[in-house]
Amino acid sequence: MRDAFAGRTVLLTGVTGFVGSLVLEQLLRTCPEITKIYVVVRQKHGISGQDRFHKMLRTNPLFRLLRGTLLLPCFAGSAGHDASNDDGNLELIGCNNPHIEAIAGNITLPDYGIAQADLLRLQQQTEIVIHAAASISFDDHIHDAITHNYMVSCSLCPQYDMG
Repeated sequence: MRDAFAGRTVLLTGVTGFVGSLVLEQLLRTCPEITKIYVVVRQKHGISGQDRFHKMLRTNPLFRLLRGTLLLPCFAGSAGHDASNDDGNLELIGCNNPHIEAIAGNITLPDYGIAQADLLRLQQQTEIVIHAAASISFDDHIHDAITHNYMVSCSLCPQYDMG
């Protein structure tokens, strides 16, 4: 796996979910030669995608071993512990790892809610797409489920034949 990802740019969706977070942790831990990892994260409950992503990196136990290392050098406090403000809320601390970039998006929106400039950049730079985002609602119409759970991969990077 390490050789397959070395020097490549990866687009990962669903990173705040169970499968996506596992994939990201594995990529960070086992494939340090990846050029860049773009993660598409949607806004939820008034919290931006980037802030949700950074909070996940700080609080998800899966990333415990990576906190404070060169792979995730974006945590305040000793030994990677979270910083709190006077209200006891977690401070949103930016991650300065140039190899990971959170892009705002939502797979249920036209153009997946990704700004045109970001969409163009993703289409030009992405070499590997890992689509871990999914609608897990069993009430979705089958066409919506197929669009959100499969077709997004095909259209995010149309230069690749995902047939």
